[in-house]
Amino acid sequence: MKKLAVAVFLEKLARHLALLACLAIVAKASGWTDPSQASILLLIALATAAHWCGRASSGIRR
Repeated sequence: MKKLAVAVFLEKLARHLALLACLAIVAKASGWTDPSQASILLLIALATAAHWCGRASSGIRR
């Protein structure tokens, strides 16, 4: 049960990080703010890692 809760948390975290990365890209394109490319890449890498760890810990295979 605890393992499943951690998996769900990691997948939710991945979604939120991916949303932040998308918002950073849109903000950069509109000129509203200027996040660095490294910060956008870091958000995407963290989202990918959180999603991968969540899938691995839940035991779901596709």
